Order: sequence, then C-alpha cells, then structure tokens
Amino acid sequence: MRLPPRAKKKPGEALRDSEQRIAQALARGKLSLNHRNICQNSWARAINFSPETVFAYGMALMKSRREHEAIRTFTAMRSRLTEVQRPQWETELVPLLGDLHFAINDYATARNYYREATQLSGQLRKK
Repeated sequence: MRLPPRAKKKPGEALRDSEQRIAQALARGKLSLNHRNICQNSWARAINFSPETVFAYGMALMKSRREHEAIRTFTAMRSRLTEVQRPQWETELVPLLGDLHFAINDYATARNYYREATQLSGQLRKK
C-alpha cells in the first residue's frame, strides 16, 4: 500500500510546527536522540537536519533563556548552509545572533552582527 505524498507546507508553517514540537519536547524534558546530539553540539551526527528544524530548535533554546546554546546552534547552522540556502537564512540568523549576544551583554559582538544585518539588507534591496 502506497501512502499519499505529503502536502508541502509553506516555510512559515513548517517552522511553526517544528518549533512548537521542539519547544514541547524541551518543556517535557523528552528529547529524541537526534535532538540530544544537537544539544551536545555533536553536529557531525546531526548534520542531516533541515535548516528549518535546526532553526526551530535554536528558537526554542532562545525562548527557554538558553542564549549560549542558541548562539552555538545558530552559528553551527550558519556554517552549514549551502550557497542556495544562505541568502534566505542569513537574513534571519544574523539579527538573531545580534539579539542573543545583546542578551548576554556582549555588546561589541551584537553591534557587529547588527552591522552585518544592515549590509545584508542593503544587498537584498539591490537585487
């Protein structure tokens, strides 16, 4: 028996669904082995995660006031983006990294991320 193909979700819908599931798992303390790999920053074992899932996990960490872990997650995600994914995700990640560094009182680094976000925004407008 063949299952019907899954309907593609819009990026925002998939992100909200993933974020909600991961946040619930964090709240319950029940994370799958793969999410533990991310949490332990074992990116070699967690490399197959989609950017949407890793982003949702980083957002759940951020909302859980685990800024340092969120910074590691988003930084690792950013380094793993392909050239095709980079423009879409960097406009999301760079300001968030600035916000996270601001939250931990690392103002110089936050300022650098905000400058980079401004530059990225300008480049996107030119295209």
